[in-house]
Amino acid sequence: MENILQSLIDDYGNEKVIHAAEQLLNKEQRRRAGQYHELVTPEKISEGLYFVDQAVGDLLTSGKTVQEAYANRAEIVKQITQLETSIELDEAEAFMMADGNKVQIDGKTVTLSNDKMRDAYRKYVTRQPRTKLAELESELKRIEIEIAKAKDNQDTAKQSADILKARIYVTANLLKFLS
Repeated sequence: MENILQSLIDDYGNEKVIHAAEQLLNKEQRRRAGQYHELVTPEKISEGLYFVDQAVGDLLTSGKTVQEAYANRAEIVKQITQLETSIELDEAEAFMMADGNKVQIDGKTVTLSNDKMRDAYRKYVTRQPRTKLAELESELKRIEIEIAKAKDNQDTAKQSADILKARIYVTANLLKFLS
């Protein structure tokens, strides 16, 4: 290759060989750039920016949904804790009010002769708060499912944003190359 260039320079001169090489390189660069111009049209760039805007909106929405779900969960956990404490206090008070092993249930005197009877009495005394507790616990499970779904949506939005980021990065570098 070096010998061929040297013979061309000897035959035509250094300036003409450099000028011919520049013309060939410019022609090849324009031909290659022409292949890429259709990838960076104003419409494609606008489309990419629109998708980035949508992805940012999706990320914000999913993040807000996750935050709201956690806030709801915190409130439910607080209510459950307060209710559990209230149940324990009500049960203790019921046993303190008992007359020895005898208690009144629906107007009847019942003797609490074993652990099963005491446990049944304890649950009887706190049946309404326990019902409320069961409802709150089911609500907590529903919210935890909502959190899982919201996190899945947030992860999907992040993955989409990462793909768009890569696409915009390639487009920007292609524009830089073409300029």
